[in-house]
Amino acid sequence: PADQDAASALDITMKAVEARACGVARYFAFVYPYYDENDNNFGMMDKQATPLRSMAAYACAAHLLRGCEYVGDLEANDRTIQRARVFRRGPETLAVIYTGKPNPQAKVNLPLSVLPKGDKGATRPEAMRVVAAFGIDGRTLAVAPDGAVPVPDGLSYVRLEGLVQGAPLVAPPRTMRLWNLGRPRPRRATEPSPLVLRYQFDRTLVEPSARGYRVKAVPAATMPVRVRVFNLGAVDFAGRIVLKAQPDDAPAGAKPGRVAVRGQAIESLDVPAGKWADVSWELDFSRAFGASPWVAVHASVEKRADPGGASPVGPCESQLWLRFSGESTLSSALLGFARNCRLPIEDMNRWKPNVGGDGTMTMAKADEAPWRLSVKFHEADRWVYPYYDLPKDLDLRSFTGLLIRARCHKPGQVRVFLWEGDRGVGYLTPEALVLPDSQWHVALVRFEDLVRSTANAPDPDGRLDLGQVRRISIGMNSQAAENMLDVSDAYLVADQGNP
Repeated sequence: PADQDAASALDITMKAVEARACGVARYFAFVYPYYDENDNNFGMMDKQATPLRSMAAYACAAHLLRGCEYVGDLEANDRTIQRARVFRRGPETLAVIYTGKPNPQAKVNLPLSVLPKGDKGATRPEAMRVVAAFGIDGRTLAVAPDGAVPVPDGLSYVRLEGLVQGAPLVAPPRTMRLWNLGRPRPRRATEPSPLVLRYQFDRTLVEPSARGYRVKAVPAATMPVRVRVFNLGAVDFAGRIVLKAQPDDAPAGAKPGRVAVRGQAIESLDVPAGKWADVSWELDFSRAFGASPWVAVHASVEKRADPGGASPVGPCESQLWLRFSGESTLSSALLGFARNCRLPIEDMNRWKPNVGGDGTMTMAKADEAPWRLSVKFHEADRWVYPYYDLPKDLDLRSFTGLLIRARCHKPGQVRVFLWEGDRGVGYLTPEALVLPDSQWHVALVRFEDLVRSTANAPDPDGRLDLGQVRRISIGMNSQAAENMLDVSDAYLVADQGNP
């Protein structure tokens, strides 16, 4: 609804303003894409990828605050104003007036005068004056003759002119300290390259995500990788392009996977001005994934000093980094670890039910799965995470992760929990482990990647204590009212360097 979207726009934008004032290097709003949860959209885009009010406000904040320095707060007597941050970029000064609540009728009084139209203020340099005001989405707002500024969205931008130090500005010590700690340092400007590289991914081969590209073939095999090189300049380009692949995010002691690249360097790359050219390679991922779940692929373009090719290539002209994840077979994945220990998941006495709402669940053995979880939900809270008691002689501190082979029959997010003792403190996998396509998948859960579940009890020390873990959960958040999860194997695994 529009009122909720307006409230979301206000929250997102003011967080961006505070982040800027406090010297935070980067601020990421939650969340850019359409994100539907229990009939609520938490995204800044709708189902049709149309920008909403919150996206307009976010873009406007980035536009108006770009390159600005925080200089203090406006000392205002109007109690409606909760914050009045002031920023400066060169000769321009901008105040962000925040009241905390959208109200179409809201107006505030600032301790400033209004600059008449056509008056550049040259005759009165001693005062700070209002030049213009803008809404949260950048639209122009009419400032009253008496200086009252409309704040219909809960936040307005006010363009100022005049002094930017001393009254009516104050410098909150904590905010100024944070700003000075994090303020951006001057950077030496470099000439941008006219070449732009783009990965021409094929959705039949890979699934894109914020972290990288997931190879769909199970197990991963040979796959073409095509890169398009755009020349946005006015001069023809002649050079070469090189592609290299290496394990990415490989933990210490883990056996790195190997990627075979067919055709690592394309020595003759010619891209006319204003045109583009495609280049491609064959990458063999069959031995890439296991202990190292990601592979980094780096493409770099090098310019020839002599277009005829007689002179050696010069420094890197442009580059592109790609990340691929994928699956191997269970046997191949186990070879990537120094030790492993299979959990007896077929022992039903070790399992205890744990299902949301009035859902019903059963656990049994199946032909292809020593452990099968079947669940049926009647309410919207569709989660099921049965508890599994670990063997008493197992100490998880001597392992680095859990390797499972599972299949989910209907849409849902399969995850793993580790529980500290009996206090209800849980740590879980931040992302779904396997595709819900009724096919078998191998997934690695590294204990260091688990995050605390905020839906469960708080952890006093704020970290996962593996020595206190005596039970785990393998389950899912199901999108279907009825679902089924099979697990054929679950192995505790240890890297080379793990005792």
